[in-house]
Amino acid sequence: MELSSYISNLRIIGLLAGLTMLVFSFFRLRRHAENRTDVFAYSLCGIVLIAVSVYPHVVEIPSELINLNTQNNGRIITLLLISVFLLFLFWIDERSKRKLMDLHMDKLIRGLAMNSFITSYRGNMPSPSIVVVMPAYNEAENLARLLPTMPTRIEGMPVVVLLVNDGSTDSSAEVAQRHGAFVVSSPVNRGQGAALRLGYDVVARLNLEGVAISMDADGQHQAEDISGLISPILSDHADFVIGSRCLGDRERDSAIRYLGIQVNNRIISILTGYKITDCSSGFRAFNLKMLRNLSLKQNQFVAPEIIIDAAKKQYRILECPITVTKRFAGTSKKGTTWHYGFNFLRSTIKTWLR
Repeated sequence: MELSSYISNLRIIGLLAGLTMLVFSFFRLRRHAENRTDVFAYSLCGIVLIAVSVYPHVVEIPSELINLNTQNNGRIITLLLISVFLLFLFWIDERSKRKLMDLHMDKLIRGLAMNSFITSYRGNMPSPSIVVVMPAYNEAENLARLLPTMPTRIEGMPVVVLLVNDGSTDSSAEVAQRHGAFVVSSPVNRGQGAALRLGYDVVARLNLEGVAISMDADGQHQAEDISGLISPILSDHADFVIGSRCLGDRERDSAIRYLGIQVNNRIISILTGYKITDCSSGFRAFNLKMLRNLSLKQNQFVAPEIIIDAAKKQYRILECPITVTKRFAGTSKKGTTWHYGFNFLRSTIKTWLR
């Protein structure tokens, strides 16, 4: 096909595409589309396509501005550059809308879960206390073994377990209640970060005083390590304590996973100014006053977000040795090593830039 024939066909396609956009915009307006910005964008694109298809010389104006008017196929290259730019703007707009929708959905789900919890709450969670916030997704078998090992008091303060049932389809909630834990349930599974935010919401709503612990429900964390984690906070030597398996004892990881943790430890240490040896640890202790000031957004891979946010707000961070063993039953929800490592690093960068 000759180039002139190809260009003519391209102009016909552009004309048809422009007319289609205008017709689409018309029907959107006739249906009283709520978002008039979208209608305007479609209409503008349609008009531009029609104008360029009927009067292709109008492209020479932007082509001259970027010095492509003397190049072979300069007009086509100019059109492609403009198209890429407009697509990028549309992508940014759609991404912003999706983020806004995600925020609204997050508030809705957390609000529903909170209201359900408060409706059944009888006001018997002591304060001050040590509140163990434990996110769980289908961990009934592990909870049945872990919860009986939890201490009832540490240094004279009562220990309370708040299980965040993250849309489990098994009997996780029933097992927790049977062992005396408080349970707040999310209607859908949303990830560890979202579950922790919901648990922290409950603590803030009840105006509790004392110390909060985040602890996995899979049996890898040991209840006897809680005392060591909260000790620096109770003695006012720290606001935030990370349980480090690297300082303590752990089951051997794969070489790739171990290397990934060390790389991320180094990156977070540089970003925060604290020497962090176990940035992915889910076993952490907080001063409850500090917990209310954290700004958490991640639904998954929340560990680096908490460390970076705490460091930026100049809270005192320490690490404490812990023992981490293999989970009692079931399989990990973290995904493959490469997937976990990539998303962990992405969470670190997003939190730092934010």
